[in-house]
Amino acid sequence: MAANTRKRLLLWTLLIALIWVSESFQFFHQKRRVADGNIDVSDFQGKTVDRRKIFQAVGMAFFVVSAAPKESLAVKSYSSNARNMERMNSGDMSGGSVYDNNPKSDAGKRRRAMVGCKTNVAREEAAEKSLNSSSLSEKDCNQMVLGGDTEFMLQALRTLECPSCPYGISSTRK
Repeated sequence: MAANTRKRLLLWTLLIALIWVSESFQFFHQKRRVADGNIDVSDFQGKTVDRRKIFQAVGMAFFVVSAAPKESLAVKSYSSNARNMERMNSGDMSGGSVYDNNPKSDAGKRRRAMVGCKTNVAREEAAEKSLNSSSLSEKDCNQMVLGGDTEFMLQALRTLECPSCPYGISSTRK
């Protein structure tokens, strides 16, 4: 049950309980006025005040609200496979990973740049933007990265950054 539905249900049951309570209090007030002699007693013949109604109404409101299923139970996935399928069905193909295109260590920069070298779109972006070349082969890209030049690929990866894409790299260029 959605949170809004749960809130509406709570409000309606409390409203009904308050109406019952207010009617009972009005009756008590009118009974006092009868004792003062302001109102004819015949207006209230056959009406009785039942305090149990008040407690039943309040109790019923709490029972109905507590018996309603909570939102977290309705959408809770208990297995990692189900959570992954829900994530993938919503369009997130990252595998649940978070990719950092600004690694701190040199080894992290090399690893991230090597991932970029395996992707055609990243190699094309790096060749055009950083190297002013028409194309870059995977072999040449790997040799440049292993030689210590990682920044050209990391710049391309920052341009193509896509948190919900596989490997964090957009499959299309902008």
